[in-house]
Amino acid sequence: MSRALRQLAEIKVDVISGVTPAKLKSLNELGIDSVLDLLTFYPRRYVDRSNTVRLVEAQLGTEILVIGQVIKVSSIRRTKSAKTVVDAVVTDGSSKLYCTFFNQPWRQKQLEDETWIAIFGKLTSFKGKLTMVNPIVDLIGNQTGKIVALYPSSEKSNISNLMMSNFVAEVLNRSKEFLDPLNKDDLTKFGLISRTEAFNNIHFPETAKMSQAARKRLAFDELLRLQLPLMHKKRQILSSNKGYKCEISNLDRVLQFGADIPDLQGLVGEFVRALPFKLTKSQSEVIKEILSDMSKPYPMHRLVQGDVGSGKTVIAVCCMVAAIQNGYQSALMAPTEVLAEQHYLNIIDMTEGLTVEDGTKLFSKSDIKIGLLTGKLTKKSRDVLAEQIESGDIDMVIGTHALISDNLKFKNLAAVVIDEQHRFGVQQRSQLLSKSNFPDTLTMTATPIPRSAAMTVFGDLDQSVLTDMPKGRQIIETHWVKGKNDQSVWAKVLEQIEQNNRVYVVCPLIEESEKISVASVNKVVEELTDGPLKGIEVGVLHGQIPPLKRQGIFEDFVNGTFKVLISTTVIEVGVDVKDATVMVILDADRFGIAQLHQLRGRVGRSDKKSYCYLLTKSKELNEIAKTRLEALVKTNDGFELSEVDFALRGFGTLLGTRQKGRSDLKLAKLPADEKLLDLVKKYLDKLFKLDPDLNSTDIGAFLKNEVAAFYTDEDTDYLLKS
Repeated sequence: MSRALRQLAEIKVDVISGVTPAKLKSLNELGIDSVLDLLTFYPRRYVDRSNTVRLVEAQLGTEILVIGQVIKVSSIRRTKSAKTVVDAVVTDGSSKLYCTFFNQPWRQKQLEDETWIAIFGKLTSFKGKLTMVNPIVDLIGNQTGKIVALYPSSEKSNISNLMMSNFVAEVLNRSKEFLDPLNKDDLTKFGLISRTEAFNNIHFPETAKMSQAARKRLAFDELLRLQLPLMHKKRQILSSNKGYKCEISNLDRVLQFGADIPDLQGLVGEFVRALPFKLTKSQSEVIKEILSDMSKPYPMHRLVQGDVGSGKTVIAVCCMVAAIQNGYQSALMAPTEVLAEQHYLNIIDMTEGLTVEDGTKLFSKSDIKIGLLTGKLTKKSRDVLAEQIESGDIDMVIGTHALISDNLKFKNLAAVVIDEQHRFGVQQRSQLLSKSNFPDTLTMTATPIPRSAAMTVFGDLDQSVLTDMPKGRQIIETHWVKGKNDQSVWAKVLEQIEQNNRVYVVCPLIEESEKISVASVNKVVEELTDGPLKGIEVGVLHGQIPPLKRQGIFEDFVNGTFKVLISTTVIEVGVDVKDATVMVILDADRFGIAQLHQLRGRVGRSDKKSYCYLLTKSKELNEIAKTRLEALVKTNDGFELSEVDFALRGFGTLLGTRQKGRSDLKLAKLPADEKLLDLVKKYLDKLFKLDPDLNSTDIGAFLKNEVAAFYTDEDTDYLLKS
């Protein structure tokens, strides 16, 4: 009998022989709850027995892989250093290897007598004995076969590699075959093996080539499950005549003849003409794409990617003004109160006092009503604003999650802008869209995503990219400062203060932590004001300060009441201070690339030369941290940094809001698998032509069920239902 993956998702893993309550707990800790979880718990790498070296033939000073059996293990505790040393003797039948593990006391329990292990490390000699110090160890059990799969279970787990292998073998033996959405012609056309072959060969390959073919097929399936609901949703949107159609005067001429955006008539054209700066080429192109979408009878569904400081706010305002020009309401949702307040103030500045030739005000505080809705409003103020929104007296609402509260109703919400969209979950985004019937939706991100990843994660969205920066912006000079060599940093800070510029100092924590040795805001304030910034007034900003007070502190910083702001990452996004020229990030190795790039983007907001200093206490960092910091020093290009970040972090972190943990892409890797993604899209194009609603063919229904095995019910409702 052939098995469907949906069936396996409903079978608990404790049906497998040998899964005791203790083993079940360990499996659950590894994220394995169902038989499907176990089947898709793929090997992290393989040991090829043909590449192992016999100890008697090995050369000293080389790194080798040895497979052997533990014959003795012991440990001693050095009281002076309070460190434990574990010694193990291993034999491969040709000779003995003496392994020493420093400060790894759990090794004694792990390396029991007669345990079969694979050891990788540098071979040395001490007193005539072959030795390795702190080698890499994998428990493999007495497994036969040329290639042994190694699973990503913790070395400290009581699930050995052999146990995991046996559990998987039972699932494969009892399942026999797996239902496959691809027929023989599809497999031949795409150069793929069957699903049954793939599951067997990913866990028990006889050759490296077989494991590679298995990975390719299962990676195809992962991308297929992700793309199917996204492409289905996009097709539903394009085939729908529901939505708000916004008429934009003179748009056809602008699009047809490539005219400038200011040539538009009406409110949008007047808004752009009144800006105190000229739009960049990519800003103009993206605005044209958005206005073209909004003029169609079906709802816009577009993602705008733009690097830090590329001018996304202007684009958002154009979208909202287009809706207002047609008599509708618009809303912008931001992830934090600081960002929402910043947008509110910026948009008022952008739109105030706009006039046309006859002197009639079109767009100002008194004519276009803009409301700010955040959690810090009093109940009375919120109720008044809610009434104005429901009656239509408020045309544009800027807010946080408060916009999705159940009791908030709009009169005719036609355009929704979601800023920093990755900071919101699917449910939060869909709650805002549910405030209206099919509004035009513009999502924006200042955390660039590689093209192939964006195609995959946002397959239901049309995409626009801002490729250039506003005129006059300079490259931010970035330095990685190691250890105590920070005198030049504070000299630059003092120099910029003398020039009446502003300085940020960012710390990871508010209070000191005994567990994590990183800078805290309170300690840094004390150290700096008693040291290099003695006599300099500083401001302090963090999330535990009440919102109203926090806004006052920030305004004092902008106005120059004090010129140094010591803060946590609450200033990460949206904060726009033209006179800010120095960003100092303490313990920079504790931050990710995207966060460091966002923080750096808080300076360099004008034509003033700006600087970013990445401070780390230790000169010796792990390879990932070094790669991150070196990338920041090398480039200011957010898209280039996203490629580095993507390679370091993998795909799963981008998908968390849409999928269960088990359905993160485990095998597919982008951009390396971009060609595989193209094959998936070709397959789905063919499927949707035959079965647009995924209801009229067996394959359509089968794939919908399979998607449900990997997605939450909430997400399948959002993605698979109209």
